[in-house]
Amino acid sequence: MRSNNLNDDEIMKALKPNFSNQEVDDAFNQASQSDDNILDQLDNSQDNNKESAPEDLLEEAPSPDNQEHDFSYSKSQNYNASAPEFSSSQIQEIVESIVEEKWEDLISKFGDINLWKESVNNDLEAVKQEILRTQERFNNLQNILIGRVGEYNRSVTELNAEMKALEQVMQKIIEPLSSNVKELGRITSDLKKKKSI
Repeated sequence: MRSNNLNDDEIMKALKPNFSNQEVDDAFNQASQSDDNILDQLDNSQDNNKESAPEDLLEEAPSPDNQEHDFSYSKSQNYNASAPEFSSSQIQEIVESIVEEKWEDLISKFGDINLWKESVNNDLEAVKQEILRTQERFNNLQNILIGRVGEYNRSVTELNAEMKALEQVMQKIIEPLSSNVKELGRITSDLKKKKSI
């Protein structure tokens, strides 16, 4: 990123979403140490080359513009060569730490998902139990209504039988009573006739 002319702030912003703060700081420290070592090595090698090179080679040395270009090229080559290579276990650790950070962020925003799941399950269980209790009450009410209707039916049947029995009793009582009333009317008219004579 430095070879692409990005400054440290831009590099940090680019790395922060994918790596932890500690990993970014470690990478910057390692890059700074590598840069210092590379510069020291280049300075030493240039001094040694000037001392040991023959005069005709010094005259054919590249111009300062070319030196600057060559230096940046060799610096980027050495930097890339000394860039750390991560093993699969290190990559896995980095990925796990990133996932763990994201998971902790999610939990801090939404709370513990297991507690939420348990709460929802408890609520569903309570609703289920209430539905079962309501259904049981409805069944009990239905049984009570059926029992009452059966009682009313028996009562009406019994009343009908009693009315028929009463009717038969009344018929038996009315016939002798009417004949007795007729007889009494005849006797009364006979007595009236006798009194009038």
